[in-house]
Amino acid sequence: MQGKKLLKEIQKDDFLRDYVIRSYDEIGKTKTILHPESSQYIEKFCVSTSISYLNTKRKRIKIETDQVINILRASNSHKIIITGVGGTGKTILMKFIHINCIKQLNLIPVFIELRNIRSSNNGIDIKSSIKCALTRYGAEVSDAILDSSLINGCYLFLFDGFDEVNTGISNSMSEAIIDFSRRYNKNYYIVSSRPSDKFINWSDFKEFRMNPLSKQQALELIDKIDYDDKKIISKNNWINYLEAVGDRGHLHTFQSHRLP
Repeated sequence: MQGKKLLKEIQKDDFLRDYVIRSYDEIGKTKTILHPESSQYIEKFCVSTSISYLNTKRKRIKIETDQVINILRASNSHKIIITGVGGTGKTILMKFIHINCIKQLNLIPVFIELRNIRSSNNGIDIKSSIKCALTRYGAEVSDAILDSSLINGCYLFLFDGFDEVNTGISNSMSEAIIDFSRRYNKNYYIVSSRPSDKFINWSDFKEFRMNPLSKQQALELIDKIDYDDKKIISKNNWINYLEAVGDRGHLHTFQSHRLP
């Protein structure tokens, strides 16, 4: 059975509808510095950002991230690494890709925080972690359906935070992800991390870099955020800062504060 046909069969079942609704609701929210008491929907404050890669001529090519298909088409192997220093919004982007995949593509997105995967006597079991992620959000999928859907490429896997994996198992995690992605190579894979020399060995994966926000994007972000007048950091403070620095040197300082 081909991937699209299989996916339509899976979508007839209530479990996938429950998974989509629950994962959209839970993964699509996060707590913020300005609102630490309760989670906020990412769509409410997120702005379109961009990532970039070096082509064969060593020219940096920018990809806008609001359309998931643009990201996936930029890698012929279906396998992508998104790197960026701390505070550049990698996890927010991965969650944004998850919810946009639900709206835009005929794929099942699966968001997994790699730091939560543990190694056992049998090593790291990526498939079991995927099944746990599906089950967590209401998809009670059988082993037979899971195997068939993996073989036929029904998924977009979002492995977040490779740099947060325990150093004692990072090499095993690296091997597990590479082996799994080669075995089920019809699916799409995106891994986020801080830059690492380990990725030199990830020959199947294409590396993209998080780009800093432009002044226009930063102002748009500020405008979308709900501010409490009692907060120390005010909207006007940030607007005045941006007007002062302009696009000079890019907005790494602003972005590193992780305002949302």
